[in-house]
Amino acid sequence: MTVNDKTSLSTIKSLIDDLLIKKENVIIGIDGMAASGKTTLAERLKEQYSALVINIDDFFLQDYQKTDKRLSEVDGFIDYERFEEEVINPLKKKVFTKYYQYNCQTKEMIERIIKDEYQVYIIEGAYSLRDSFIDIYDLKILKLINEKEQISRISKRNPSHLVKRFIEEWVPRENQYIKEYDLINSVDLIIKD
Repeated sequence: MTVNDKTSLSTIKSLIDDLLIKKENVIIGIDGMAASGKTTLAERLKEQYSALVINIDDFFLQDYQKTDKRLSEVDGFIDYERFEEEVINPLKKKVFTKYYQYNCQTKEMIERIIKDEYQVYIIEGAYSLRDSFIDIYDLKILKLINEKEQISRISKRNPSHLVKRFIEEWVPRENQYIKEYDLINSVDLIIKD
């Protein structure tokens, strides 16, 4: 199903409410293009459902992991092994108690303790719907944005040297990932901005 950004929140809420009738916990994956509104959507849903939001950016590779082989993978920037071990497997077993956020600016791992059990868990960010853990999601959402608006948003929120890197490196890689993993045909809901 494809919806526009203006009607997406009510559609998503309806889908989540239907899932919560059938399931004790719902796990949502929000993936998509850079600057398409993934984090904003996750925060809106967090407010609606008192959900736990996990950002895939907390699982960027550490410097020692950045080999040429790894970085040649379309989704190689993400430490998907650690993500699977710390988030996916515990969620499957319903024993999710902590994970570590990696801050790529300070190069620190920060322990995040999960004290409560949540009805709704949201995993958001580019590469969050990777094949190896796509099956955990009860609702898979893909956020798309047109190129002109994407560049405008990237330019407003980043210094110029990062804008160039986004446009030349990260955006093409994310677009390749969406195509390679056939996310257009793998998700439950596509939101176009």
